[in-house]
Parts: sequence; C-alpha cells; structure tokens
Amino acid sequence: MFERFTSHARLAIVRAEQGARNLGQPVLKTEHFMLPLVSDDRFVSVHLLGAVGVSAQSVAEATRRILDPGTQLTAAGHVPFSVSMKNVLTQSLREAPGLGHKYVGTEHLLLALMSRPESAAARVLHSCGVDLGQLRQQVPGLLWRLAEAGIGIPGSQKAVPPPVDGISTLGSTPARVPTYTDLLIQVGSEPAIPMVGREAELGRLAEILCASPRNNALLVGASGAGKTAMIDALARRVLARAVPDRLRGAAMLLIDADTVASTPAASLLGRVETLRLGRGPGGGAVVSVIDTPSVLDPGFERSDLVAESVTDLCAAPGPVLVTTTPEILARLNAAHPDLVSRFDPVQIAVPTPAQVMPMMASAREFLEARYLVQISDEVLWAAVSLAADQQTAAALPGAAIALLDRAGAHLRSVTGPAAQQNRLILDTRFVDYAAADHRGGRT
Repeated sequence: MFERFTSHARLAIVRAEQGARNLGQPVLKTEHFMLPLVSDDRFVSVHLLGAVGVSAQSVAEATRRILDPGTQLTAAGHVPFSVSMKNVLTQSLREAPGLGHKYVGTEHLLLALMSRPESAAARVLHSCGVDLGQLRQQVPGLLWRLAEAGIGIPGSQKAVPPPVDGISTLGSTPARVPTYTDLLIQVGSEPAIPMVGREAELGRLAEILCASPRNNALLVGASGAGKTAMIDALARRVLARAVPDRLRGAAMLLIDADTVASTPAASLLGRVETLRLGRGPGGGAVVSVIDTPSVLDPGFERSDLVAESVTDLCAAPGPVLVTTTPEILARLNAAHPDLVSRFDPVQIAVPTPAQVMPMMASAREFLEARYLVQISDEVLWAAVSLAADQQTAAALPGAAIALLDRAGAHLRSVTGPAAQQNRLILDTRFVDYAAADHRGGRT
C-alpha cells in the first residue's frame, strides 16, 4: 500500500505512531496523524493550509486540545490504525490520481483527512475554516509556486515537479533528455541522508571547493562508504549558509550519468554557464556534481567523451565535485592522468562495525520512514554484523542499509493485505533471511 507514498508522507505516519504510543493509545487515530502533518514546514500540507489562509499552527493547537491523554504510559510495540485512519489512507490513494499524480504526498493525505467528515481530524479542519473544494483547487498552483520559490516539491523522485529555469528539480525526465538536478531544492524537500563522524572529510571537501585556482574535488571511497551522504550533507550546509564565504549562495547542479555520457562537452558547459549567468553578479558559484563513479571508468563505453566533458568542466568557472572508487581511480589515472591531476582527492575510509552503529542509530527515523517498519537496536546491530561478515562489493554502512532494505521488502511480501496497512516490526529473522538470500544460501 505504501509503495507510492513519498518519504515525507511516510515520515508523518511514523511520527503519528510515535505520538499515539507516547500517549499510551491502543490505536492510531486521525487526530494523532493530523499533528505531524501540520507541524513540519517541509511538508506540502503545511504550505497548502497557508495557501487557503489557514495557519498550520492554529490547526495544530486545535488538534492538541482534542487529543485524549490516554494512560500517559508509553505503549510497547506497534500501534495499529483505527478504522477511520485506514479509510483516510485508502482515500489518499484516490486523491493522488485525481490530481494527475503518481505519488502520494502530504498534500493528498491532508485532502483525504478533509474528505472523511466522520473523522475527528476533519472536524478540526472545518472548525479552523478549511474548505475541501478550495483546498483541492489550490494544489496544482501551489506546487508551481513552491518550485519557483526554490522550496521544491517535498515528495519523492516518483513525483515530476514543474521545471525551474529549465532544470528538473528531481531529475525525472524522459530517457535521453539531459537531466540536471538542483541539489539544494532536492535536499530541501527530502529527509537528510544520515551521516555521523565525517566532519574532517566534510571540512576538507569544503576547503577544496573554495580553493583557487584548482577547486575540483574527487570523493574517493568504496561503494556504500557514504559518498552520496557526504554530498547530501554539503548541500544542506550550503542551503543553511553554514559554509565558507566562497560557497555561500552557491548552487549545486547534479548531472546524471546519461547526460555526462551522451551530451557534447560544449552543451554541458553551456547549461552550467547559463545557470551561472542567470544567478547574476552576486549569485554565487555553481558546483557541478557527478555522483556516478562508474561513468568515469575507462572501460565505460563512452569513456573518451566523458573524460573530455569532465576536463572541460574542470577548466570552466566554478568548482567540480566527482565521486569514484579506489579501483576506478587507479584505472582512470592510468588512462587519463591529466584529468586526475585537475582534482584534489578526499578519501572516505570504510568504517568499522563499531563506528557504523552511531550512523545506523542516527538513521533510525530515516530507515523507519523509508520502509514503514519499526527497527530495534538489535536489528540494526544484526544488519551491521552480517554485512561486515559477508565480504560484499558494497562497504559499510551501505551494505547494512541494503540488508535492511531487503529485509523490509521481504517482511512486506509475506504479510497479508490487512497487515500491509500498518507499520510492521522488523525483527532479526528477516535480516538473517536477507543475508542468506544475498549469499545465495536461501532454501
């Protein structure tokens, strides 16, 4: 049921369950769900209320007044959905296609709450002056305005938002069409990729990108070691202006592998230059980001075109940030030493299992929202230990997260339709199954 839900929609569900559990409630009701839906400024639902002149804060306050304090004891385990809440989730699946959307976001969940007049949440919304018809009419225009304001579409990559200055905000364009993703919009609309203990590497990365004249950085690390998380963290700091002066106000343009491999260097440079000039004299630098290590491999089918394009990007105004693995870097250095010499490397070491645990613990909300399951410390450690023992091509923490991904998918596949509507408890049996399946030892 939840496959089409955006990361923010899932996060709202996870927080609602935690809120119901903290109140000692036996079921998750619509009023428990309303509170997280209107309490996070990143959610489209909050902006949607503002678009019809209703304060999300006033809705939150009205919701708190009707919450049953329950026993005030923390309930253990999963909190099931009430009948009314199940109806809301089902209705959200109808609201999305009615607006031409293939994903279910917080805006569709808010509309679904309003469309169930028997629910306590709907009564709260009505008492605050929210009109369902007016709310539904505001959604298309609101999504455009959010993108134009640089806020982005807080949803998933299944959503196709309107273009911003000719740039796709989430990279969802047809095949063979050059794809450029504005990373600052993307990170502003998605939960952070968890990262712990990488401050030194992140500081070194920012220093290189601020350097002059050579300001191109090469993130070098095994698959799964956290290179993408580093880029995500850097983009969030740029967005918060918590970076050195030379990076404040910068744009970060993610260029996908197909675009790098199929677009002539002149066209690639033209797109970056157009964005840079469009930002005006004080608009800040444009950091070009290529986060597909395999595209730099000399064994890649179009490696010569890629090398030419990346070389030209390095020579143009603005920093370049590229990720690669130690093995690909060795081959690239043998085939294109001049290209490698244009970068300063930042090595991302593979963490030990003990070092990974704080990363995994900090990722709990992210992981639970992503897979809509409840994950204990025991399950996190099982995933880390098994991933460390498997000797796979992927490194920690990525290998452990991949195991949890397979475990969560398996848990969903073996549960019945009724259970599919609830958040499930992921235990170590499913992690063991995922590890055995990966080794080919499943019977």
